[in-house]
Amino acid sequence: METLHQYLKRLGLLTNPNPVRLQQAKAEYQRLYKREKNQQYRMVNTRCEITLKPDEAKLMQKGADNHALKLASFVKQTALAYVRQVFIVPDQQQVTRIEIALRRIGNNINQAVHRLHVGNSSQYLEVVKLQQQLNALEKEVSRCFREPMTLENLIRVELPKQPHLYPLVHKLLKRNGYV
Repeated sequence: METLHQYLKRLGLLTNPNPVRLQQAKAEYQRLYKREKNQQYRMVNTRCEITLKPDEAKLMQKGADNHALKLASFVKQTALAYVRQVFIVPDQQQVTRIEIALRRIGNNINQAVHRLHVGNSSQYLEVVKLQQQLNALEKEVSRCFREPMTLENLIRVELPKQPHLYPLVHKLLKRNGYV
């Protein structure tokens, strides 16, 4: 798409400006520009419409509000998350703040370890152990937020630990048509 300057030059409005014609040409250029941008957008994106009942729309809007997203973005993200079997973090900024806080604690422990190491303190091994535990905690918290366990995997892992729940789980699965 040519620039506005090129468009006006092609029409001869830069060498012989007419204020009324210049305004019309600018408006026409904007219309052509928007049309071309929309055509390019439609070439790389597919539009999909859904119909929701009022109660469904209200529920989806509540979810979107909880995630600080617009409704369309929330519907798109939740649908893709379902298909990809991934988790949508309710507040990405909060997750980032937790990760940063854990790193800061880790940095403080690193500094303490350094001081203890320099001083040859007897508590050095305890602090190193604490540091390793914190590093493991940071990785696990981050993993849980970014790749949470699916309900299916949670049941698969936890049910053998509590065999008395087998009849209840079987009953719930059967009631919902999964068995």
